Amino acid sequence: MEGINVAGLGTVSQGHMYGLNLSGLGTVAEGDMWGLNVGGLAAVSQGNMGPLTIAGLAAVAEDKAEGLTVAGLAVVGERAVNGAAVTLGAVESAEAVRGFAVAGYRVKAPRVQGLAIPIAWLRAGRLDGVSVSVYNRVVGSQYGLTIGLVNYARQLHGFQLGLINIARNNHG
Repeated sequence: MEGINVAGLGTVSQGHMYGLNLSGLGTVAEGDMWGLNVGGLAAVSQGNMGPLTIAGLAAVAEDKAEGLTVAGLAVVGERAVNGAAVTLGAVESAEAVRGFAVAGYRVKAPRVQGLAIPIAWLRAGRLDGVSVSVYNRVVGSQYGLTIGLVNYARQLHGFQLGLINIARNNHG
């Protein structure tokens, strides 16, 4: 589907969807979804999604969510979330979150690069950048800065600022 795709309940494509993609409930593409993507409840792509996606509850890409992605409860990019992601819930990826991520609950990915501001907690395998959260947990290497009440890093190659700071490679 290309062009202006608008529906009261659902806009669904069995392939790619390009252009203005808007629906009251769900905007769904079995391929890439590229353009201005708006779903009253959800925007879901089985490929890449971007550059501007807005969803009432969840924005989900089975490949990459790129650009500016805003959702009420979750922003998910199976391969990556690249760009700016904003949600009251969680920003998550099975591979990487890159850029700017703000979440009311958590940011979770094996690799987080850039600036992450989850209110409750960050869980990353590797952090390259800055995280500001109540609880920052980097189960691998941290390169950069974490600011929180509790900060944990298995390998710290940066700085922790908090009430409780744990770095497993710090033996001093």
